[in-house]
Amino acid sequence: MGRGGSVPPEFLSRDERTSIFGIETVERLVWRKWDVGGEYVRHLVLKNVTNVTQKIKYKLPPTMYFTMDYPEPCKLSAGMSLSIQVTFRPVKLERYDDYIELSSNMGTFYVPVRAVLPYADMQAPEQLDFGYCPAKETTSKSFSFTNTGKLEVNYFWRLDSPFELTPPTGRIMPGETHSVSCTFSPVEGSVFVATAVCEMQGEGEMAAVKISGIGKYPYLHVEESHLDFGEVVVGKVVEKTFKLSNQSLVPATFKATRSDLDPDRVFTIRPNEGTIPPNGYEAVTVLYQPLCTGTTTCDSFAVSTPAGITKTIGVKGVAKGPDVNLSLTSINFQSVEMGSSTTRIIYLENAADTSIGYQILTDECGVFNCDRTQGTCGPKASVPISISFKPREVSVYHKRVVVLVKDRTTPLVFDIVGTAFHEQKRPPLLKQSHVDSFYYKAKEDTSGEGSVVPAPG
Repeated sequence: MGRGGSVPPEFLSRDERTSIFGIETVERLVWRKWDVGGEYVRHLVLKNVTNVTQKIKYKLPPTMYFTMDYPEPCKLSAGMSLSIQVTFRPVKLERYDDYIELSSNMGTFYVPVRAVLPYADMQAPEQLDFGYCPAKETTSKSFSFTNTGKLEVNYFWRLDSPFELTPPTGRIMPGETHSVSCTFSPVEGSVFVATAVCEMQGEGEMAAVKISGIGKYPYLHVEESHLDFGEVVVGKVVEKTFKLSNQSLVPATFKATRSDLDPDRVFTIRPNEGTIPPNGYEAVTVLYQPLCTGTTTCDSFAVSTPAGITKTIGVKGVAKGPDVNLSLTSINFQSVEMGSSTTRIIYLENAADTSIGYQILTDECGVFNCDRTQGTCGPKASVPISISFKPREVSVYHKRVVVLVKDRTTPLVFDIVGTAFHEQKRPPLLKQSHVDSFYYKAKEDTSGEGSVVPAPG
């Protein structure tokens, strides 16, 4: 049912109208679900997208089926919107077509109004509120909508940033329900409000959902900004834990990265990324495992959020060798008859919490022999080393034995002394004091303070 035989004007597309006249509005107003004798109201929203104030006028549709308030000119400031109520009162079960004539500073344009049969209708929630969300991050929510009409519909959603709908288009059957995911990506701390409009191809707006959200920057707080591990035995793993707090109303996504690019990574942080709930905290652990004895390592970790907020954690550790000792510094076999053999025991004692490897530097073909020359000693344990003395000639014997321990900067040493005799010949007994005197005088001679180092007597 038209306008009494009058020729309808040329209708421009929504984008064309916006570009030419500077007024943004829907493609057309469409009534889909209605019955004869009813009264159905829709609103035509006009938005001034120019940067100047525009004077808006409109004319009433001449048909009696679409009515509006008495037209009064109004001024619409830049960026502002105006809502005009349009009422549809059908008297017959048939299709109705008409249009509204509007004018702005830039000319006159027309918006079609239509009531169709059979109808298509979409039911969607009135609003979707994200609440507080972290700035420069993406938060997702979803909502469902249902085709409550009698037509199969090809639809598409229109929505302005920082919101986005996925998927934005689709085809929905009568009675079918679809779900869309809505993402909110605020670029700053501010309030954002937009309207998601669902349009049917060729029929205009079918549903609208008000979507809102507040972008807010998270705030990270570090309980301790410096962790000192002190001295740690090489190979041992020591950990320290600090509290990383989120003192804000939004979740805080963080990532921890090492500042030092040195390949010797003796420090490790766990977890190195995650999300902390509002007003919550994360227990973050730093592990220190030194690699080289005598080194002092300083490093730092930068804990940052996508919004650019960064907290720095300094770490320091000193690597030391294992606490390993010998039970004796000297073994004196006293007098032993030539050709016979006797044995003594010395213990390698490991006071460290880690296993250590060792090697004994000795001549296995000599008169002094060890039952083991290398091996491993477990944590907080000791290893017995059997030393045998089997002289082949009458003489006094001495040997300084060197024990190398993995990750220990200086070796361990112990002296072995013994005196061999037989019935016809018994040399003076060699004592450890003779050996100490010999090494002392040898040291003096090396430094220029002595000249002759006498043999032990």
